[in-house]
Parts: sequence; structure tokens; C-alpha cells
Amino acid sequence: MEFESERWLLGVPVVDADGHRLGRVAAAYYTVDPHSVVWLVVRLPGLRRRFRAVPADDAAWDDAAESRLRVAHVRTRVLASPEVDEDSLDTRAVRDRVGSFYTARRACAPC
Repeated sequence: MEFESERWLLGVPVVDADGHRLGRVAAAYYTVDPHSVVWLVVRLPGLRRRFRAVPADDAAWDDAAESRLRVAHVRTRVLASPEVDEDSLDTRAVRDRVGSFYTARRACAPC
């Protein structure tokens, strides 16, 4: 997914593949190209500060007004993913753990 800057993404509402609310973008992680987002860190709603990382591949704007991002995963899958901190994807070990979760779930797609 391509964006002009992370600042532009911060606070944007995120919905799942079925259109259910997930939360808001708290951080975005890029490849070497600063316009290619690899991970979106989503702050889940509620009083407790909880974050989940979601792959940005296949993420797209939800409607014509470009006001919400739709990710390619359903809410239950995102909530089952490893919990992260707003800045914990800075470490390779955390990125690998979260990446393994989504890769394993993709391999058994109907689960």
C-alpha cells in the first residue's frame, strides 16, 4: 500500500474485511521505500491501550471519501494475533512473531 507519509495515516479508522470497526492507526512501518507501508499498528477501542499489528498488503480505502482503511483480515483473526506495543515492531523478533502468525493463518485459509 502506498502513502505519502505516516503522519497522514495516524488516527485513520480501520475496519476489517467484513467492514467491522477495528480501531485507529497508531503507527505505520515502511520498507526501504518510505511510501510502501508493510505493517499498520492499530489501537483497539476501549479504556485499556491495546495494539495489534496488521499486514498492510491488500489494505485499501473503504469508501469513496477515503475516510477508513479496510484490511484483508477479519476482526477475530486480528484480535487473536500477538499483542504488540505502539513501537514494538521496531524489533525483528516481534515482527517475525507477528508475521509468522499471519503466514500460518493464511496457509490454512478456511480456519
